[in-house]
Amino acid sequence: MVRPGEWLTEGWGLIREDIVTHAIIALVISIGSAITASILLGPLLCGYFLVLMRRLRDRSYRPDVGDIFAGFSVFGHALLAWIALSIVLSIGGAIASVAAWIASAVPIIGQVASSVIGLAWAIAFAALFVFVFPLIADRREDFWTAIQASTQIVAPQFVQFCGFGAVLYVLHLAGGLLCGVGFLIAMPVGVAATAVAYRDVVGLSESVAGSTPLDAAPEDGDL
Repeated sequence: MVRPGEWLTEGWGLIREDIVTHAIIALVISIGSAITASILLGPLLCGYFLVLMRRLRDRSYRPDVGDIFAGFSVFGHALLAWIALSIVLSIGGAIASVAAWIASAVPIIGQVASSVIGLAWAIAFAALFVFVFPLIADRREDFWTAIQASTQIVAPQFVQFCGFGAVLYVLHLAGGLLCGVGFLIAMPVGVAATAVAYRDVVGLSESVAGSTPLDAAPEDGDL
């Protein structure tokens, strides 16, 4: 069952005690992504999911910023997933733009529809692929299997997951509007809520329970 409100609330509870650490993690991910043309975004996100999943398993665990670099153990598949999703997002965005342009030709209703189409695609994209990076991080899935699995998991409750995607979109939009500083809180809350959703819908892997993120991450030897 999809529970966006509960996931968001528990996500906040997951990071609240160490909010400064999580804000620094968000900053590191943002800077690391910016200076590497997004090459490090996927691996760093996977590392962050490992941190949050460790916290879900063991509430006594207190995260350290350096723990997110455990995501480098799945560097290859995390990077390929990010590239593949970027391509899908771009193609879908182009189609949505054309559809919006066509709809805008219709007076009033078409203009409203054209502004909604792009937003609808962004939310649908977020919903369909919400579990890609958690699957790579937690279950060491290869990038293509993770993409397929995420869509298959979401599909039966696609509309409900779009509601979750909309919540995450609004959260990040609000964070960005607060002079960008709000992003340092909004981003950790959104990722934490996604980790909680993954636990409830997919289930955490038992293979790394009780281990530290760095110890639990095997080498990505396939790539």
